[in-house]
Amino acid sequence: TLDSQGLVLFINPMAMQQFGVSMPRILGTYIGELIEPEVFQGVMKRVLGRLGTRGFAQVTAMETVGKRSDGNSFPMLFSIKQMKRESTEHYLVTVIDITQRKRLERALRKANDELEHQVQQRTQALREAQDELVQAEKMAALGRMSSAVVHELNQPLTALRTYIAICRKLIERQETEQLDSNLQLINDLISRMTVLTRQLKTFAYQ
Repeated sequence: TLDSQGLVLFINPMAMQQFGVSMPRILGTYIGELIEPEVFQGVMKRVLGRLGTRGFAQVTAMETVGKRSDGNSFPMLFSIKQMKRESTEHYLVTVIDITQRKRLERALRKANDELEHQVQQRTQALREAQDELVQAEKMAALGRMSSAVVHELNQPLTALRTYIAICRKLIERQETEQLDSNLQLINDLISRMTVLTRQLKTFAYQ
């Protein structure tokens, strides 16, 4: 129990055990002494600064950090409400140690992080396996297409041999006009084969 200045008027045995204090030692102590200094500078300081004023508003289960007499700290839920007793204003403070809850939250968070990491690893492994399957299927498709590919390449190769033989004859006869025409046909056949082999090469890529 606090007065309007935030000084401790009464503390029950459970709270004394939580903070590691005795009744004579804690009576008249400012409640802020039982709050971790870094935490006290925020919302808690504003709440307690309004004690004894019309601006005071009760707080229920606000998460903060308590400070024990040995200097150790612990997470707690802090509640405070006003009690009117005749002409005086007193404030009832309730504190709940949530160390166990925080420990469980950390364990759950760690378990979630580990699970997420495992999911990412499995997802990556599945993605890689899928990529390998796709590549294997592509190579199998190339194997199935091989006879058609050989046939597709044999036609221009046969035509090339024929045109080359004709060109040799035309050179012997010095028929340059017909020679140029045949060389153009040879070039077109090579271009056709180049397009085909480029498509196959692209298809075989990862």
